[in-house]
Amino acid sequence: DSLRRYALIGTTAAIAIGGGLWLLKKQGSEIKIEVGETKQLITDALAENRAIVARLASLYNETGDLKEALTVEQKFDRAIERTAEAEKKTKGEILARVDTYIANVREREKQGGADFYDLGLAAFAEKNFQKATDYAIQAADIARKDRLTAKDQKEHAAQQERTATQAEIKALKLAGDAEVAAIHYPKAIAHYRTAAALCDQTAEPDQWSRVHFNLANALESNGNLPEGMEVAKRVLTHRERTLGSEHPDTLEAVNMVAILRWANGDQAGAETLYRRALEARERTLGREHPDTLNSVNNLAVFVAENGDLAAAETLYRRALEAYERTLGRDHPATSNSVNNLANLLSAKGDRGGAEPLLRRALEARERTLGGEHPNTLQSMDNLANMLSANGDRAGAEALYLRALEAQERTLGSEHPGTCFTACNAARFYQEGKDYPKAKRLAQQAYTGFQKKLGDGHKWTKMAKNLLLDLAGAEPLYLRALEAMEHTLGREHQDTCLYAFNMARFYQDRKDHPEAKRLAEQAYTGFQKKLGDEHEYTKAAKKLLDELRK
Repeated sequence: DSLRRYALIGTTAAIAIGGGLWLLKKQGSEIKIEVGETKQLITDALAENRAIVARLASLYNETGDLKEALTVEQKFDRAIERTAEAEKKTKGEILARVDTYIANVREREKQGGADFYDLGLAAFAEKNFQKATDYAIQAADIARKDRLTAKDQKEHAAQQERTATQAEIKALKLAGDAEVAAIHYPKAIAHYRTAAALCDQTAEPDQWSRVHFNLANALESNGNLPEGMEVAKRVLTHRERTLGSEHPDTLEAVNMVAILRWANGDQAGAETLYRRALEARERTLGREHPDTLNSVNNLAVFVAENGDLAAAETLYRRALEAYERTLGRDHPATSNSVNNLANLLSAKGDRGGAEPLLRRALEARERTLGGEHPNTLQSMDNLANMLSANGDRAGAEALYLRALEAQERTLGSEHPGTCFTACNAARFYQEGKDYPKAKRLAQQAYTGFQKKLGDGHKWTKMAKNLLLDLAGAEPLYLRALEAMEHTLGREHQDTCLYAFNMARFYQDRKDHPEAKRLAEQAYTGFQKKLGDEHEYTKAAKKLLDELRK
């Protein structure tokens, strides 16, 4: 009954610093030019390098579908590759440009001539995200004042206002990028929102698209799923119109909308988009391109959720084998596949095969991402579920508490990831008859899901079911089940989950006839909708067999 969390790979990326000095040369000899020309040439070179570093900073949060799976170094390296492709240069040339830009900014800083935006970009390239945020906010404040001042001027006011607005948007976006890099999602959302309000979709379509995509990404990472989906849908429509249906940026938006549709309960809409992204990526990028493999993973998550465990396992093994061959055993994308395959094996009842994979995923994530990275904490929760199922309650409790404490500190108590762990820990304590702890954690999960996702979301309903079970609220259960049967139907998955929980409720209270009736309803519905091999079907059958005895 635990909530196994598969790594739906969403969207995030990067910069590594190379060596090299910037010299003006021509066929091995220095160029001889006048002082004025030299100043202009240096200014032009600085502007070009600034644009390259700004692109890198933007791409840090747009690494295809890998989202939180990569380390900082891997995100930077991937962003360098994508920038080199866009600029039609080699990775070495991009690295040298970045290094030159940093050196130039630092020299100007010593002389008192560097502006805050340049200082922020340079700090980002040096992976000092806090400094990057501080400088970017100062740059945005100056640009905002310039924009407001320009409105009061008579001559050249419109042009001055446009220039100041562009400077403010760039600075705010940099601040948002730096906060996402530091996993400070609420702060990033605030910066992106302000930048988005200033963007002109017609005059600057690419800027509008990137700011809004990064806003959708931050909203999804922070658990603001309904709003994130609305923003992502607007970006997808925009990119389809301006870039075409199979442009890599369009497919990135397709993937983002698919993830958000799935998380918001629109499974049919999610499946259509998952398959569209996978087919287009296989055709345009190849079967083993990282973006293609991430689409394989995401489709597998969806297929598993809908009960076709055999098809999901085939997809997971395809992705894992390709990741191990192309990226290595310890790469974060490989660890995602290991985690997902382990959860699938657990759902099939193969705990012996699942536990070693869960331990491997946790160990690799701790080593490559750190002990408090969201993916590492997800692995702790998944392994805790397995240990609990295998009877190691001491080991499970230690992992639940460690994960929950770190999630509350880094993500907040209402983040969906935190609420998942709280819900699993509540079930753990319920099984151990520690009802006060179980009720407190179930209430935390329900409150967080309700606030972030709304009353109608399946995760909110799930937490509410658990809370009602712990409260022993039979009349509320009956009213809720009756309403679900009326609105969703008796065989809907959510109705069957409710019936299953009610069957356990009556079983605990020794009302076996009523428990048997509800267990039969749950089993019949799960079997029809999900098949015999799904974990929900197996759980309902096990309960029904117990009651029949």
